[in-house]
Amino acid sequence: MKSRRFLTALLASWLPAALAGFVLCLQAAEKAGQPRIDVVLWFDTEDYLLPADDDAAKRLAEMLTERGIRATFKIVGEKARTLERRGRHDVIAALKKHAIGYHANFHSVHPTPSEYLAECGFLDGVAEFVRREGDGAADVRRIFGVETLACYGQPGSSWGAQAVAGLKPIGVAPAGVPCYVDEGTHVGLDQKPFWYAGALNVYHMGENYTRMELHDPAAVEPAKKKVAARPESTARGVEAAAAAPGGGNGSGLPKVCRVYRSHSRAARHPVCDRERSAFDLSGPGPQRRGE
Repeated sequence: MKSRRFLTALLASWLPAALAGFVLCLQAAEKAGQPRIDVVLWFDTEDYLLPADDDAAKRLAEMLTERGIRATFKIVGEKARTLERRGRHDVIAALKKHAIGYHANFHSVHPTPSEYLAECGFLDGVAEFVRREGDGAADVRRIFGVETLACYGQPGSSWGAQAVAGLKPIGVAPAGVPCYVDEGTHVGLDQKPFWYAGALNVYHMGENYTRMELHDPAAVEPAKKKVAARPESTARGVEAAAAAPGGGNGSGLPKVCRVYRSHSRAARHPVCDRERSAFDLSGPGPQRRGE
């Protein structure tokens, strides 16, 4: 219990300050004529066993709301059903102020997506993903009162190509655009968002991705320094890309997306940006920013 209180204190003490400083750097960069940098901060909300996780998720959601930061909580289907069974309408209400994503029906319960998709082809694998994950996605939509889910990310490293193509049928298609948001090395394109199977994929972002290990007190200061350094390194990369032959996106400057993920034992958490849920789609297809 003490460790949980300590983790919550860590979140409450340095995360808002780090994000506030980062936002100021971004705003200063924009005023200086540099391109807009969209930041995605997500929290996987997956622990449906410990009641303490419900309170931790609520505190985090409320802390971000108070500071005007809108996050995306990727919620496991069983977690949503557990909140409903426990009557934790206060937690649901706190999370609903943010974008709601999906994080599989039962998370690590076997078989996980990569296991049940291992012997499938592509089309039958898509059908199997929809069969196994559709009910969980429907429950999350029903319990949180949303027509569609903001994004999906696999449990752990359980990635499957068929899951990307199966997002729209299970209701993960904000503004009609399926979105896959997570981190891994299974597939990627130059550490940038990319289009695959008709979906926007924010995946394998490399240097554009940060995961903060909040369960380790010694990791807090390095994480703060890494976050603070991002605007400067991004600005340098943008300038170089814009100067390169073929650089930019029609406006003379390339679109930029930074991804920040925080995970703690106190609460398996969600996605956010400095002003709204940020998906700055620079690839082919519809464009969307926020809900």
